[in-house]
Amino acid sequence: MSETNSGPALPTAMPLRDYFAGQALAGMLTRTDVLNCDQAVDVARDAYLVADAMLKARRRTGEAA
Repeated sequence: MSETNSGPALPTAMPLRDYFAGQALAGMLTRTDVLNCDQAVDVARDAYLVADAMLKARRRTGEAA
């Protein structure tokens, strides 16, 4: 999914996908077992997988604009 397809989360035009990924990442980083710097790319990828799932769920429930 491209960033432009997810729409803005804030008036500054942050894509909703990036906002969702940031929120997911913040939650993930509260777990001590994901704080290994060697896994940073994997954790960031997983945050976007969660964001994509959130966007998909939004579309299913009719919440998408």
